[in-house]
Amino acid sequence: MRRTAVLLLFLASPLFGKTLHWTSIDVDAHLDAEGYLHVVERQAMVFDGDWNGGERSFNLRGKQEITLNSVKRIDGGREIALEEGNLDAVDRYAFTSHGVLRWRSRLPSDPPFSNQELTYVLDYVESNVLVPEGGTGYSLAHDFGLPERSGEVERFTLHVTFDPVWSGATPVALTREHLAPGEHVIVREQLTYAGARAPSGVAGVLPRWIGRGFLLGFLAIVALLVVSFIAGERPTGRFDKVEPRFDPLLLELPPEIAGAAWDDDVGSAEVAATLARMTQEGKLATRVDDDVLHLTLKVDRNSLRDYEGALIAKLFFDGRIETDTDAIKKHYRSSGFDPGKAISDGVLAQLQTRPEWQLTSPRFILGPRVLVFLAAAAMVIVAGVRAPDEPNRMAAALGGFLTFFFAVFAWVIAASAARKAIAHTRGAFISATVGCTLASLPALLCCLNASTWGLEPLTIAGLTALALAVLWLAIDLMKIQDAPEKIRFRKRIAGARDFFAQQLALPNPALRDEWFPYVLAFGLGKHVDRWFRAYGGASAHTMNTATWSSSSSSSSGSSGSSWTGGGGAFGGAGATGSWAVAVGAMSAGVSAPSSSSSGGGASSGGGGGGGW
Repeated sequence: MRRTAVLLLFLASPLFGKTLHWTSIDVDAHLDAEGYLHVVERQAMVFDGDWNGGERSFNLRGKQEITLNSVKRIDGGREIALEEGNLDAVDRYAFTSHGVLRWRSRLPSDPPFSNQELTYVLDYVESNVLVPEGGTGYSLAHDFGLPERSGEVERFTLHVTFDPVWSGATPVALTREHLAPGEHVIVREQLTYAGARAPSGVAGVLPRWIGRGFLLGFLAIVALLVVSFIAGERPTGRFDKVEPRFDPLLLELPPEIAGAAWDDDVGSAEVAATLARMTQEGKLATRVDDDVLHLTLKVDRNSLRDYEGALIAKLFFDGRIETDTDAIKKHYRSSGFDPGKAISDGVLAQLQTRPEWQLTSPRFILGPRVLVFLAAAAMVIVAGVRAPDEPNRMAAALGGFLTFFFAVFAWVIAASAARKAIAHTRGAFISATVGCTLASLPALLCCLNASTWGLEPLTIAGLTALALAVLWLAIDLMKIQDAPEKIRFRKRIAGARDFFAQQLALPNPALRDEWFPYVLAFGLGKHVDRWFRAYGGASAHTMNTATWSSSSSSSSGSSGSSWTGGGGAFGGAGATGSWAVAVGAMSAGVSAPSSSSSGGGASSGGGGGGGW
């Protein structure tokens, strides 16, 4: 018995929840001769729980505005006018945000409602609910149903009348039972205006063809920029096909230099190649235990020159002659460590001694592009400052911000990956294209919705110009700055990399152990690991003759040794896959610690109601 009583008390508690529904909503509306929609909305609301009062949200689009005449509460047949002001007293109302009206029905100190019905009457006028269709034609698509609500309306009635100046319209009278949340009540009419002058309740909007014209102009200019980009890049040889073949030119370069020539950068792959080369040369001894790479220095560190010495000083800190991945992580955990930076200057300096690297081919001047971008940005700012209404201010502010935000992403991709790419360029160009598309999206949406949103020509022109300036600069940043001679050289190196990757997919690759550092330099350490997992065991017991093709000859040559994955210096056949993974982990360095730190198809109306 006691348990039953406790359960009943819990269910009766207002803490259990609160609900709101309507016994009825009755709407009377009239479209006057000037195009203003006069609405009287009577809502019989049933509150249950600790509600503060009622809420009516108006879904205002474009230049639509609400003029509230009055809010009244009906009490026993008496009309009690609510006062506008702060909501700290009952029978007060206020717009708490754009298009959101609230009124207080209960103080926080009052008992919660218990299925109490309160009736309110809202009297308001809405402008710009009509959409000009050209000439004297106008369309109405107004949602009277308050679809954005959480409760059911048991009975909904609607009466709409039209001033005689609007021909083609018929009065509307309808009743709906049990109107569920989200259901719309849309009145659609095609009207012809018979007045002597344009109706004052309908703001002039841009003809649809103007927005479409901006869009077509934007697309035409973008097409010209893309065609110009392709036409300018093609003579450089950048888009020439890369042939996967071994090139003896590769062996003229230290592996880390070849890796830097391939991707025009110095990073963890070049560090791994340097360590592998020094291991082959006997300067280092290595072993892998539980995925941890151990290094032993076999020569006097003072005998090491240039970037070799710089790298060894960082890895073998405090004068030690032995080090490993765990010790390096522990030593640099508070400061961070990027091994690529230790060798970058020296590797790039050696690369610059090549005659191909001494040639440059400037493709554009940055200054004019930046000035055009700043001018377009200024146009957007002026459009926002001089905007006559909220839609134009929002379009200029939000559209300008989003355009610039995604422009930074597009520029970074264009100036880094896309600008350097000479092989397998699709990924870099797709990433840059995605950034450019996102940066253009605000301008495209404004062009397509100029009439619906009531945008001004200056707003559309500013955002369109800003998007074009972003694309112009991004496309120019994607232009490769290398001379054709350098591009051809890099493509030969890229062909050798593709050859290595191709061979590592085969059970018996046409590779030599002494090429292992080059494999790492090209970022193919994981390929080696996969090869060992798939074929390493069998390869360790067979000796096959490897063949390779030279770029200077169509014939094939023979190698007297088989590919074991690098030879005994890296642990012997079957172990080099783990070595490649382990050296990759060491070459990646140590990261520094981070510091903490839609309206149901209607062109007007909609919105919702409820409590708060």
